[in-house]
Amino acid sequence: MTILSAGRPTMLSCLIAFILLAASGNPAIANWVKVGYDTRRVVYAEPATIRRTGNLVRMWHIVDYKMSAHIPLPRGKAIKSVKLHVEYNCRQGEVRALYVAHYSEHMGRGAPAWFKANPGIWEPFPARAISQNVWKVPCGKTLPRDINAIRT
Repeated sequence: MTILSAGRPTMLSCLIAFILLAASGNPAIANWVKVGYDTRRVVYAEPATIRRTGNLVRMWHIVDYKMSAHIPLPRGKAIKSVKLHVEYNCRQGEVRALYVAHYSEHMGRGAPAWFKANPGIWEPFPARAISQNVWKVPCGKTLPRDINAIRT
Protein backbone atom coordinates (compact mmCIF):
# COMPACT_ATOMS: atom_id res chain seq x y z
CA MET A 1 0.00 0.00 0.00
CA THR A 2 1.35 3.44 -0.91
CA ILE A 3 0.87 6.66 1.01
CA LEU A 4 -0.45 8.46 -2.06
CA SER A 5 -2.95 6.04 -3.55
CA ALA A 6 -4.78 6.48 -6.85
CA GLY A 7 -8.09 6.50 -5.03
CA ARG A 8 -9.36 8.82 -2.33
CA PRO A 9 -6.61 10.72 -0.47
CA THR A 10 -5.83 9.40 2.99
CA MET A 11 -5.41 11.58 6.06
CA LEU A 12 -1.68 10.82 6.03
CA SER A 13 -1.29 11.83 2.36
CA CYS A 14 -3.12 15.12 3.03
CA LEU A 15 -0.87 15.81 6.03
CA ILE A 16 2.29 15.07 4.01
CA ALA A 17 1.10 17.31 1.16
CA PHE A 18 0.37 20.14 3.63
CA ILE A 19 3.83 19.81 5.24
CA LEU A 20 5.57 19.81 1.86
CA LEU A 21 3.58 22.85 0.74
CA ALA A 22 4.40 24.74 3.93
CA ALA A 23 8.09 23.86 3.70
CA SER A 24 8.32 24.96 0.07
CA GLY A 25 7.95 28.66 0.90
CA ASN A 26 4.60 28.83 -0.88
CA PRO A 27 3.21 32.35 -0.47
CA ALA A 28 -0.28 30.97 0.14
CA ILE A 29 0.90 29.98 3.63
CA ALA A 30 2.97 33.04 4.37
CA ASN A 31 3.81 35.28 7.28
CA TRP A 32 3.44 38.62 5.50
CA VAL A 33 5.27 41.57 7.05
CA LYS A 34 4.28 45.14 6.22
CA VAL A 35 7.33 46.85 4.71
CA GLY A 36 5.89 50.02 3.19
CA TYR A 37 2.75 51.98 2.43
CA ASP A 38 1.46 55.15 0.87
CA THR A 39 -1.99 56.63 0.30
CA ARG A 40 -2.91 54.02 -2.33
CA ARG A 41 -1.33 50.75 -1.23
CA VAL A 42 0.39 48.67 1.42
CA VAL A 43 3.39 46.52 0.49
CA TYR A 44 4.07 43.26 2.31
CA ALA A 45 7.05 40.93 2.09
CA GLU A 46 7.56 37.34 3.21
CA PRO A 47 11.11 37.23 4.63
CA ALA A 48 10.99 33.43 5.01
CA THR A 49 10.91 33.13 1.20
CA ILE A 50 14.24 34.94 0.72
CA ARG A 51 16.65 32.90 -1.40
CA ARG A 52 20.19 34.22 -2.02
CA THR A 53 22.62 33.33 -4.81
CA GLY A 54 25.59 35.69 -4.76
CA ASN A 55 24.30 39.23 -5.38
CA LEU A 56 20.88 37.95 -6.49
CA VAL A 57 18.03 37.63 -4.01
CA ARG A 58 14.51 36.31 -4.63
CA MET A 59 11.51 37.07 -2.43
CA TRP A 60 7.70 37.08 -2.53
CA HIS A 61 5.68 40.31 -2.11
CA ILE A 62 2.07 41.39 -2.00
CA VAL A 63 0.89 44.86 -2.96
CA ASP A 64 -2.51 45.34 -1.35
CA TYR A 65 -4.49 48.28 -2.74
CA LYS A 66 -6.62 50.36 -0.38
CA MET A 67 -9.03 51.04 -3.26
CA SER A 68 -9.41 48.78 -6.28
CA ALA A 69 -6.64 49.45 -8.77
CA HIS A 70 -7.56 50.64 -12.24
CA ILE A 71 -5.76 47.92 -14.15
CA PRO A 72 -7.56 46.89 -17.37
CA LEU A 73 -8.18 43.14 -17.24
CA PRO A 74 -10.47 40.74 -19.06
CA ARG A 75 -13.90 40.11 -17.58
CA GLY A 76 -13.94 43.59 -15.95
CA LYS A 77 -12.47 42.44 -12.64
CA ALA A 78 -11.34 45.05 -10.13
CA ILE A 79 -7.85 44.43 -8.79
CA LYS A 80 -7.39 44.60 -5.02
CA SER A 81 -3.94 43.00 -4.75
CA VAL A 82 -0.91 41.85 -6.71
CA LYS A 83 1.32 38.95 -5.67
CA LEU A 84 4.88 39.04 -7.01
CA HIS A 85 7.94 36.84 -6.92
CA VAL A 86 10.77 39.33 -7.37
CA GLU A 87 14.48 38.97 -8.01
CA TYR A 88 16.86 41.70 -6.81
CA ASN A 89 20.41 42.39 -7.92
CA CYS A 90 21.62 44.01 -4.71
CA ARG A 91 24.98 45.06 -6.17
CA GLN A 92 23.57 46.69 -9.32
CA GLY A 93 20.41 48.19 -7.78
CA GLU A 94 18.17 46.36 -10.24
CA VAL A 95 14.99 44.34 -9.95
CA ARG A 96 12.83 42.11 -12.13
CA ALA A 97 9.57 40.27 -11.64
CA LEU A 98 9.66 36.49 -12.01
CA TYR A 99 5.95 35.99 -11.39
CA VAL A 100 3.11 38.51 -11.21
CA ALA A 101 -0.54 37.73 -10.42
CA HIS A 102 -3.44 40.18 -10.07
CA TYR A 103 -6.23 39.27 -7.64
CA SER A 104 -9.75 40.56 -7.18
CA GLU A 105 -9.45 39.95 -3.41
CA HIS A 106 -7.16 41.55 -0.83
CA MET A 107 -3.86 39.87 0.16
CA GLY A 108 -3.69 37.69 -2.95
CA ARG A 109 -6.73 35.60 -2.03
CA GLY A 110 -8.85 33.70 -4.50
CA ALA A 111 -7.94 32.70 -8.03
CA PRO A 112 -5.73 35.07 -10.02
CA ALA A 113 -7.62 37.26 -12.49
CA TRP A 114 -4.41 37.50 -14.56
CA PHE A 115 -0.86 36.24 -14.19
CA LYS A 116 2.51 36.18 -15.93
CA ALA A 117 5.05 33.55 -14.97
CA ASN A 118 8.17 34.35 -16.99
CA PRO A 119 11.06 36.60 -15.92
CA GLY A 120 10.80 40.25 -16.86
CA ILE A 121 13.70 42.47 -17.84
CA TRP A 122 16.09 43.94 -15.29
CA GLU A 123 15.15 47.52 -14.41
CA PRO A 124 16.61 50.10 -12.02
CA PHE A 125 14.97 49.84 -8.64
CA PRO A 126 12.74 52.90 -8.07
CA ALA A 127 14.11 55.30 -5.44
CA ARG A 128 10.70 56.30 -4.02
CA ALA A 129 10.24 56.33 -0.25
CA ILE A 130 8.01 53.20 -0.23
CA SER A 131 10.67 51.37 -2.26
CA GLN A 132 13.42 52.09 0.27
CA ASN A 133 11.76 49.89 2.87
CA VAL A 134 11.06 47.11 0.37
CA TRP A 135 14.72 47.12 -0.81
CA LYS A 136 16.05 46.76 2.74
CA VAL A 137 14.36 43.39 3.29
CA PRO A 138 16.20 41.32 0.64
CA CYS A 139 19.35 43.43 0.30
CA GLY A 140 19.88 44.37 3.96
CA LYS A 141 20.68 48.02 3.32
CA THR A 142 19.01 51.22 2.27
CA LEU A 143 19.01 51.97 -1.43
CA PRO A 144 21.23 55.03 -2.01
CA ARG A 145 19.42 58.20 -3.04
CA ASP A 146 21.78 58.40 -6.00
CA ILE A 147 20.94 55.05 -7.54
CA ASN A 148 23.70 55.48 -10.13
CA ALA A 149 26.30 55.39 -7.35
CA ILE A 150 25.91 51.63 -7.03
CA ARG A 151 25.94 50.93 -10.77
CA THR A 152 29.56 51.88 -11.41
